[in-house]
Amino acid sequence: MNVSRRRCCSRLFFIAMAMTSALSLHAAAPIEIAAIKRAAPIDFDTDVYPILKANCINCHNKTTSKGELNLETPELIRKGGESGKGFTPGKGIDSLLVRCAAHLEDPHMPPKDNKVNAIDLTPVQLGLIRTWIDQGANASARKERLVAWEPVPDAFNSIYATAISPDGEYGACSRGGQIAIYHLPTRRLAARLSDESLAASGLYKQTVPSHRDLVPSLAFSPDGKRLASGSYREIKVWRRDDTVDTQRLPADATRKGDIPATTLELDIPETTQHASGGKDGTLTLWDAAKKTKARDMKHGSEINALAVGLNGTRAATSGLNNSVKLWDLATGVLIAEIKGERTANDASAAAARVAIFMQSETAFRQGEQKTAEADLKKLEDRVKTVSTDLKTAENGVAPKIKARDDAAKAKADFEKAMPPPVLTYDVPDAAAMKVLNETRIKQTDITKKLSDADADVVRAHEAVAHQQLELKLANEHVARQTQAIADAKSAVASAEKNQKASEADAKKMNDAAAAQQKLVRALAFSPDGAQIATAADDGLIHVWSALDGSGLRTLPGCGPTPTAQRVVRWDATGIHVTAEDGSRVDHAMKSVWKLERTIGGNASPLHDRVNALRFSPDGKSLAAGSGEFSRTGEVTIWNAETGELVKALPDLHKDSVLALGYSVDGGLLATGSADKTSKILDTKTWQVTKTFEGHTHYVLSVAFRADGRTLSTAGAEGVVKVWDLASGDRRKNIEGWEGEVSSIQYVGLTGNFIASCGDKRVRLIADSGAEVRSFLECKEYMQAAAASDDGSVILGGGQDGILRLWDGTTGKALAQFPPP
Repeated sequence: MNVSRRRCCSRLFFIAMAMTSALSLHAAAPIEIAAIKRAAPIDFDTDVYPILKANCINCHNKTTSKGELNLETPELIRKGGESGKGFTPGKGIDSLLVRCAAHLEDPHMPPKDNKVNAIDLTPVQLGLIRTWIDQGANASARKERLVAWEPVPDAFNSIYATAISPDGEYGACSRGGQIAIYHLPTRRLAARLSDESLAASGLYKQTVPSHRDLVPSLAFSPDGKRLASGSYREIKVWRRDDTVDTQRLPADATRKGDIPATTLELDIPETTQHASGGKDGTLTLWDAAKKTKARDMKHGSEINALAVGLNGTRAATSGLNNSVKLWDLATGVLIAEIKGERTANDASAAAARVAIFMQSETAFRQGEQKTAEADLKKLEDRVKTVSTDLKTAENGVAPKIKARDDAAKAKADFEKAMPPPVLTYDVPDAAAMKVLNETRIKQTDITKKLSDADADVVRAHEAVAHQQLELKLANEHVARQTQAIADAKSAVASAEKNQKASEADAKKMNDAAAAQQKLVRALAFSPDGAQIATAADDGLIHVWSALDGSGLRTLPGCGPTPTAQRVVRWDATGIHVTAEDGSRVDHAMKSVWKLERTIGGNASPLHDRVNALRFSPDGKSLAAGSGEFSRTGEVTIWNAETGELVKALPDLHKDSVLALGYSVDGGLLATGSADKTSKILDTKTWQVTKTFEGHTHYVLSVAFRADGRTLSTAGAEGVVKVWDLASGDRRKNIEGWEGEVSSIQYVGLTGNFIASCGDKRVRLIADSGAEVRSFLECKEYMQAAAASDDGSVILGGGQDGILRLWDGTTGKALAQFPPP
């Protein structure tokens, strides 16, 4: 090395040493800790937490806990992280929190050039933290945080949640903090729910809302008598009380005179039209002024009673075939046929749906058995093939061994015949060298043949071992598949048994419903024309929707004596039924929705908004999904009767829970979260049995199919994923949506689900991905949709605040309920 190069290296060395020394001095420089003199104790919430929030908590919180350290509470700080406990009470200067922040100990906090721009603490800040620890590091006294509420603007009418009772009689939606309930068969507003305890706040000048804040979740109980609503840190449960004030008046001879002779001739009020029913079963509409026939409507049997209602636009005829028919007088179109009694009819329809479902279950199980048998045949063929291959491999061993033995003998014979080596320092002649080289080549060739023969023997044995293993595995697969077939056959037998039982039950229920189809002797429309009452020979009064013929309720009548009930009158005071003997029954009916209880509130165990609510299928439990956005996702289970907390799962997800869904048998609860995952919980143990990942955005809705084998999840990225619950595998991605899929719900026992979407559409989709039906009339982003158990009615609501009602079987728009 020349002199100049040595000098250069020497200078670089000293420069490097100086830089290292300077860096070391900079890194080691501690921050002064100021002495704090205060009469009052240091308070964590007031004095310490603001310091940590400004400089530390961005990196040390529940969701981002670098070094496994969370500095959000005194308990978590004391617990510490990877480097140890955060502090020891009474020993501030020895505590890791103080020493790292004061640069007295590694790692220095905050790190230099950190990504959140946190800066070193000041001497006073360090002094406050040290003094707080010296004083015992106590948590602040618990304070109730009061929210300064402002009323939700009246103009805020977007619908964020809808719900429909399983029987399709009531529908609900939320607009802002308001909840409206509609009676769907009569297309009218049934109630606007108000929590009168909010009136004392003085914030509400006109309508008292249901909740102070927005209502993102609604759920009807299985019997349709309760509605649960979720809002900010609270759940409210509303109950419907149906009251019927019944009065019975004894037989009165004078009242017999009030019974008019049976007439089938009616003038339609405020029109020039006249309706008449004939023994030939024809209802004829006449223009009385012109004395011309407008149209005929065929009942199908002799007409024995006639009524006109709904401003003369509806007519009802009763026939001797024990049916009542509703007619649109403007067109002569049959609207509905009414028979029997609602409860029996509903039970019969439900039993028929179960029978159809059981048929599909039997077909599925039979398909599984067929597939299992086909798989067994393949496995048995595999056993035959492997057995043949094993025999071939075993037969191949002996020849390989013989070839190896022959090679070994040839090598031994060759080596035995070789002349002994001649050691000489003389240069051998060319002939000797040629012989030597040829001998060496032959020896190498013979040695290689023996080596190859040895390898062939090894491979032959390996081939046998491999085929033996293959045969063992194939036989094990056959044994397992044989057991699978036995299980499949058992499942088929069970399904067939259930199918037969369901078909027998369906027939029984159908016969029971048919037995309830008695002759109707009198009928009357309600004053508003939306309902109709019929008096039949079963001695009861049946109330039906005059708009679609759906059953509403059954009331006691004058008794089961044939021909007893002769007159039905419906006025503003109620329904009045008069019998042949002059006895009378009066019914005054009223349905009122009342607030049953509030769960949560100011001192609430619920965190942030309650985004999802679901009653268990037996109606005994209410599940709620909530959680602080981007921090935690919680599920709580409440007793539906008492409101008591049954189970809390506070950290089930890493972000808010947005969706819940029970399996049909109630054994599983599915969740969907803003953390893009869905989980399955066993409702007996509340353990997570499966976690489904794959969505790239929030999981907004979850739904179990009735067969218990399928879960569908809807994502904000515009994809519905269909999952196999047994394997946990994704069965299908249903794509093609042009917006967020905001809600999904399987319709009853079918494989079709109703879905609302941000693309302004509500659709019925098969979980194969095919579109079954589209429901039109949507104008804005659709936030939610719901279906009755039988799929006969569909509700949908969205940004424009209009609740839409459709016929689920035809897709026809039935009604629109605009915001108030």
